[in-house]
Parts: sequence; C-alpha cells; structure tokens
Amino acid sequence: HEHYFTEISPAIPKEYADCFKVNGCLLPGYTIEGEEPAKAAELPAQEEAAQPQQTAATPERREPVNEVFSIFLDNRAEAQTGGSHGYWLSLPTTAEQVQEALKEIHITADNQQDLFIGGFSAPEGKPLELPEDLIRAASVDELNFLAAQLQKLD
Repeated sequence: HEHYFTEISPAIPKEYADCFKVNGCLLPGYTIEGEEPAKAAELPAQEEAAQPQQTAATPERREPVNEVFSIFLDNRAEAQTGGSHGYWLSLPTTAEQVQEALKEIHITADNQQDLFIGGFSAPEGKPLELPEDLIRAASVDELNFLAAQLQKLD
C-alpha cells in the first residue's frame, strides 16, 4: 500500500469510498480508483462566507408528508446572484432525498462549502420552538437526526 502514501489525496479503493464521503458526496480532492473524477459546474467566486441576504423570493414549500419540520437548503453562490435558488427538505428524510435536494441546488463535493440552511418551518399545529440560529448552525445530518428523535415522541 505504499503508493497510497505518496500523494496528499490518492485515489481511494472502491471498498473504502464511503469513508471519504459526506452526505454521499466524495470529499474535495479525492477520487475513487477506476472512476472518472466528477466535474462540478463552475460557480462565481464568493467574496465573503457570510450568509447572503435573500433577494429572490423563497420557493414555495411542497406538501409535507410525515414531517417533523422542514429546512430550506440553499446555495450561497446562487443566492448571491439573485436567481432562482433553494429547496425545502422535509425532515426526517433519507440519504437519497438529501442527495436529490443537494443536486437540485447544485451542491457537489467540490462546492459543499456553499451549502447553507436559510430557514426552517414546522407543520401547522406542531410548533418547533428552537432558536433559528441553532437550526442555521447545524448540519443537515444533525437536523435529520433531531427530526428522527422528535418523531419518536408523542
């Protein structure tokens, strides 16, 4: 295995690829042996890592199905351009649905730092009394875990 230690980010053997993934996306700089490296869409460079002001209207939420709460996932680079952006994700959810949401807002392993949570919403009659700053600072996985635990409660 000495050839794996000659590079900073060597090609990963397929059987260990899951160890180098976050939300199903391969970490930046890594490739899987025998596979073509994925190319990300070119996005404009961002000036600042601060949360952008939402200039365009937030897309309408889809009809909730067994959700505890929803989060609004957004792409910082697209939000700064003022175009159509964002995706409401009902929680708890599956890894496949998270991947679909990330694909919808053009988040890949190469630009995962552009992902941010722009808001949250609870179903009518089931208020979620958590500070919005706490929701925005958490990861999608943490919020999904929280929703799964809350769903177990009556």
